[in-house]
Amino acid sequence: ELFLLRLGIFCFCCVPYYRPAPASTTTSRATYQLKAIVVHRGGPGGGHYITYRCGVNDKSRWYCASDASVQEISWERVQSCAAYMVFYEKTGVRSPQCRAVL
Repeated sequence: ELFLLRLGIFCFCCVPYYRPAPASTTTSRATYQLKAIVVHRGGPGGGHYITYRCGVNDKSRWYCASDASVQEISWERVQSCAAYMVFYEKTGVRSPQCRAVL
């Protein structure tokens, strides 16, 4: 896989810097879920950005958003893209409700 759906960074978290923190304090705080990938199509002189985004209610579904169009796509297609930016969201944290576009 090119992109990890779940990213655990607890093995890199430490308290203090030189000593690993106990797993119980870091495991739940250092896990991230892949949410979106931005792709640039074109060259240095110009181009177009599109976004691959996982579903809000169904995390197994992925969508491609480009200007005014949104279409469902396969995870395999997402995996084959050349990412410009990758967005992960911290899991296990309550966040304010937001209105879903997709």
